[in-house]
Amino acid sequence: MSPEWASRALDDLQVRRMLVLTSFHPSGQRALAGLAFTGLRFGELVGLRWEDLDGR
Repeated sequence: MSPEWASRALDDLQVRRMLVLTSFHPSGQRALAGLAFTGLRFGELVGLRWEDLDGR
């Protein structure tokens, strides 16, 4: 597979390392988890409003 088509997603180990490194700051850790587990970009995450979430 050529580099331009390689996945840019984080693997499980990378996500775990990021969460460990941010454990000192719970809000930062939650934001990182939100990014890692939803695929949102940072601007999308900080722009979310309660009305944007589907409670179903």
